[in-house]
Amino acid sequence: MGYFTDTPIKRVELPSDKAYWVDVQTDFTWGAIKKLGDIDNEGQVSFETTGDKFLLMAIKSWNLDDADGNIVEINSENIDRLKRDDVLAIIDMASGSIVDEEAKKNSSSQSTPTTAAQK
Repeated sequence: MGYFTDTPIKRVELPSDKAYWVDVQTDFTWGAIKKLGDIDNEGQVSFETTGDKFLLMAIKSWNLDDADGNIVEINSENIDRLKRDDVLAIIDMASGSIVDEEAKKNSSSQSTPTTAAQK
């Protein structure tokens, strides 16, 4: 197995209707993250300002269809039409490694202050 390999893709069944799914990329290169545009000094992505870009980058395929049964294009307009819980499920799957690392960082930096009575 080489360092440069295919990007992992995972399928998310949408919470609003399990008949629908979205295939999302679950790991991103530094080059892909830079394209999102809003990165802080620690290399962390601000998903608040780059959410649409992130979803467009992460979603690789889906079976979402229109009233006539035609699979719709993956674009900003259709992403805006997704239900909130479905978007959260997609983001959770796609950003799992980023979120997990941030959670570890936050939990290790938060310590309970010791009071004089505890000493």
